[in-house]
Amino acid sequence: MTREEEVAQLQAENQELREARLQTQELLHLALARIEELEKQKTPPSPFIKANMKKPKAEEKQPRKKRASVHNRGRPRSTPTRIVEHRLVTCSHCHLRLGGITLARLREVIDVPPPPPVEITHHRIYQGWCAQCQKWHEAPVELDEEVLGQGRIGVRLAYDSNDGDSGPYAPGWRLFTFRRHVATGPG
Repeated sequence: MTREEEVAQLQAENQELREARLQTQELLHLALARIEELEKQKTPPSPFIKANMKKPKAEEKQPRKKRASVHNRGRPRSTPTRIVEHRLVTCSHCHLRLGGITLARLREVIDVPPPPPVEITHHRIYQGWCAQCQKWHEAPVELDEEVLGQGRIGVRLAYDSNDGDSGPYAPGWRLFTFRRHVATGPG
């Protein structure tokens, strides 16, 4: 292809693009005019749109009604027969000494030791602040051999299949003693 043919082709392509641009501008002007026309019209809002409401003034608001203190109780904890503390002294990531160690949570595991009295173990899991990581870190807790899942009932108490034995060492007797202990307290 010669230079004159190439120039002629580019000029034709340029002319087509100019015409397309003018056509697009005309469509844009029509669309903007239609939008302006529609904005001037006042149409009622759709039924699913909530109407604007005036917000009540601060003095008009009444305080939230609080529940009676009788209902604001958590699960009652039993007196522990054993306390196991899980402390973390250094950061598990950067091994920096943790500061501000506080009791993060308490997990109560209720279990029956081989002879009947109920054993209630409070696992005190402490947490500490790492100044380098800027995070709280909890002491690791592994209770797989003591408790089933995330519950409070220990494995010996959960294994309650009465196979006909009777007396204070039978599994059914253990569960009966535990239920009596939880209902009335130790002793």
